[in-house]
Amino acid sequence: MWMREIKIMRLIVIVFSIVELLSSPLLMTQTQYRTTWLKDGLIVGGGAIVALGTSFVNDTIGVFNEQEIDHLSKENINWFDRSATNNYSEDLANGSDILVGLTMAAPFTLLLDDKIRNDGKSIGVMYLETALFATIVPEFIKNSTKRIRPFVYNPLVPMEKKISFDAQRSFFSGHTTWAFSSAVFHSRWKPYVWAGSLLTASAVGFLRYQSGAHFPTDILAGAMVGFVIGYVIPCLHKADNKSENIFSNQQSYQLHFAVKF
Repeated sequence: MWMREIKIMRLIVIVFSIVELLSSPLLMTQTQYRTTWLKDGLIVGGGAIVALGTSFVNDTIGVFNEQEIDHLSKENINWFDRSATNNYSEDLANGSDILVGLTMAAPFTLLLDDKIRNDGKSIGVMYLETALFATIVPEFIKNSTKRIRPFVYNPLVPMEKKISFDAQRSFFSGHTTWAFSSAVFHSRWKPYVWAGSLLTASAVGFLRYQSGAHFPTDILAGAMVGFVIGYVIPCLHKADNKSENIFSNQQSYQLHFAVKF
């Protein structure tokens, strides 16, 4: 159950980091994105509700016994997903952990760009919100659907692995959700990394398939959800380009008008 505690702590850290960024003073600078207590409070509050639901559903997951596993048949799996039951590799699973970590860290390289750094606070808040939803949405669906992972059907996998709590949390892939949400988020500011980011995210999904952790449909669903999260969160923070009030910590104001005749 230690993995559950780690995920709870991760969510707590994300939420407190968002609050800290929102509490910091705004800089006097032209910005494409805006963060506000109301808007971001609603976003984080919605995430907190999903997280609470996830915790509740999580308590309903049991574990298999050996007799139940012996009665499982891969023939009951749809033809598109069935091939995943032949896969298993701890090394590839560990490789996917490392690769998804790299995709999660990639958006922080945006701060190396002086122009983008002007939006540093907003980008930080948006990425933490992206991380929040990329974590809790897969967790909620995993705990609700309780889909059996492919390796449970593989006779070569150790029994202790099959009777673990994590064995019934296949749909959908959290690694792939994280990878695609980070890739899409990163690519909004750096369009030229779009292909590379999506290729890396796809590699994460492929490793999850080859390791026996997920079915192809788990990975496709995770990719689509991650894409939506990475795209929608910044869209919710788009600033009004027609007129904008930018505040500074010296309580000075700068008002811009764009008038068309």
